[in-house]
Amino acid sequence: GHAGAPLYATLSLIGFFPEDVLYTIDGNGSSLPVYPDRLLTPGIEMTIGSPGYGLSVAAGIALSHKQTKSLNYTYCIVGDRELNEGECWEALLFAAGQKLSNLVVMVDCNHDSGLSAKDLFDKFTAFGFQAACADGTSVKDITLTIERACRRTDKPVAILLETRKGQGVPYIEN
Repeated sequence: GHAGAPLYATLSLIGFFPEDVLYTIDGNGSSLPVYPDRLLTPGIEMTIGSPGYGLSVAAGIALSHKQTKSLNYTYCIVGDRELNEGECWEALLFAAGQKLSNLVVMVDCNHDSGLSAKDLFDKFTAFGFQAACADGTSVKDITLTIERACRRTDKPVAILLETRKGQGVPYIEN
């Protein structure tokens, strides 16, 4: 929900609407509101607002796939600060209780919440998840970690991605 602008830029690049529409973001009558709205913006499949909604929706999608015996996985990316929302933990408890082994939650652990990846690892494990840590800057490490974690569990999976705020841009890191 808080990444509307880059999402809109991506949608424009892949042809959902012309680039000049990007100059209307959050303007009166714009089809590009601050929070993406599926009824206003082409390419948006779910209206979003408060942090935490996405995890609840992901758990619902994973449950639907499980009930229909689909082999699909559902991936949800959240920030460590987003996990301050109570509805996130309700969704995580639901996912663990339903044994949604087709749900993979990736957490950007950039220490924005004050919790370390180790703290979050312990919390996810206590909530009934298969937890693993990965280098959040390495696509290869993330991919291998997801593959390993999903292979050996009947639980939902949490991949804790070690990163730093502003990583790669030295004058704004941390």
